Amino acid sequence: MEFYNKKGDEMKLCFSSKPLPSRHLDIYAVPAEDFLSLFAPEGHLETYLPVICYGDSSYLKSSFSLGCADFLKEPWSPEELTFRVCRCVSNRRVTIEGTVIVIAGLHMGSGDGRKITLTYQESVILKTLARQQGKVISREVLAYFLDNNEMRGSRTIDVHISSLRKKIRELLPASSSTNPIQSVRGMGYILK
Repeated sequence: MEFYNKKGDEMKLCFSSKPLPSRHLDIYAVPAEDFLSLFAPEGHLETYLPVICYGDSSYLKSSFSLGCADFLKEPWSPEELTFRVCRCVSNRRVTIEGTVIVIAGLHMGSGDGRKITLTYQESVILKTLARQQGKVISREVLAYFLDNNEMRGSRTIDVHISSLRKKIRELLPASSSTNPIQSVRGMGYILK
């Protein structure tokens, strides 16, 4: 196993021939030709962490169709990889009562390896709230990101929020009584 440490930042890249345990990582970067055998043996992504594929552009379409978060066409530099890692990881981590929750694709997981599947709508709502953690987001904005104008006057957003609350609580300590997504009457929702 090799390591690359970028000075001045908290980034450490580990190079390994096999996937490392996700509790130690924020993202995977894998050769595109190995992506299928390492992460998608059943034709779908087997990890909740984002995956960046790299390699020849002939692998671009298949890598994205299997769920990679980004693709680096060869040749690429360590600086480009660093930028893309930061872009993929930022706003995909939220901390609720000391528990770090990673949001990736249609999954969210905690550092201890627990993973929960999200619906597409839940994923969009959670990522939108995470990008603006601590700020109120209106139902209209959430409906806009879901690209569904019919939701603006309905209770559909509320149903997705209720389901998200339950799923987030599954990742928090059992002693937690926190409501992770709070309603602000007449304004919208906030991820505390």
